[in-house]
Amino acid sequence: MVGETHDSMHPPSRPRVLLADEHRLVADAIAQFLAPAFDLVDVVSDGESLVQRAIESRPDVVLADIERDGS
Repeated sequence: MVGETHDSMHPPSRPRVLLADEHRLVADAIAQFLAPAFDLVDVVSDGESLVQRAIESRPDVVLADIERDGS
């Protein structure tokens, strides 16, 4: 972050990501791709779960692809 300094004893923490996708295969693939650089908070499959987990876990990043019903 801007203005933050880190030394070798206290490396910067990895961003915490909450991932949402209604297609589990896609979500799993994205999670594997993100794993080396991010801490995955959770993977959810619907908007209601996304909101609840975001409130509970307060991630740094939310990556979501949720379709609306009837779209």
